[in-house]
Amino acid sequence: MILGAISLLLLGSLLQAWYACNAKAPRSRQAIGFVMFGFYVIVVSVILLIIGLLLLWVAIGFFGAAIAALVFILVLPFIFVPLLTALNLNPPRHKSESAAAVERNQLNASWSERIRALEERTMPKADDFKREIHRIMSEAQNAGKESVVINAGELHRRVGGYPGTNHRMPNCCQVLRAQMLDSADMVVEAPPSGLGATLTIRYRLPRHNWD
Repeated sequence: MILGAISLLLLGSLLQAWYACNAKAPRSRQAIGFVMFGFYVIVVSVILLIIGLLLLWVAIGFFGAAIAALVFILVLPFIFVPLLTALNLNPPRHKSESAAAVERNQLNASWSERIRALEERTMPKADDFKREIHRIMSEAQNAGKESVVINAGELHRRVGGYPGTNHRMPNCCQVLRAQMLDSADMVVEAPPSGLGATLTIRYRLPRHNWD
């Protein structure tokens, strides 16, 4: 019984030392078992301690169990912790973590490329802007209006893709200007660069040439 009790105390102390080594180690050096079952390791070590002390109490009395408890607390940790540290039972996992980081970066880059490719396919083209301009003009003309004012920002919003980091505002403005007739149409407002969301043009109606 005494030998069994001592074995339980040694095993419990060893588990606590293993837990302590992992708890103070950098995250990259912590054992997987510690990360997953650390709490249960402490519970098991406490149970072993209690059972071992009870067995010693029954076998050699209270004072024997008390001395064993003091040895468990004050002596064994100073033996097992340095021993486990010297053995380096938890090798670093820098390579695996680095590989995981590289894999995550590659996955993120792949998704970014896919998103950019999708945006390129869905971004409006010059013909899209032209069709929308003609539709706006046609609606205004059918309503009997003598002119229609079109703003680049509003036009781009109607066609899609604006606002956004991959907008086609310069292309939109170029199409707006290309629809002007020198004798009839005029720029109401324009940004300093000439190509921007504030570009606003008044087109005179009726319109006979939709090219």
